[in-house]
Amino acid sequence: MDFSKYDFSQLTNFIGQIRLISNTDENEFNQLLKELISKKSVDENFKKELSDFFLLVFESAFFVSAFADNGINTNLGFFPELAKRIKHK
Repeated sequence: MDFSKYDFSQLTNFIGQIRLISNTDENEFNQLLKELISKKSVDENFKKELSDFFLLVFESAFFVSAFADNGINTNLGFFPELAKRIKHK
């Protein structure tokens, strides 16, 4: 999917910020990531951009091949296959 015609600058900036803190140790990284997420969680524009991004990804995804790759038979359907697997476990 070509995302070049969309402006996901806030999302790109967010990923860039995560990459900047990724060199820290695990505990510090987790703390900084929580702080970053809490700042972004109140930003309505960021939340809309993130929502739009995932909507575009899911609209263009071809789930049949993903299910088939994981052994979920499309002839049975998703929920009957899921129930069968849960009962088996």
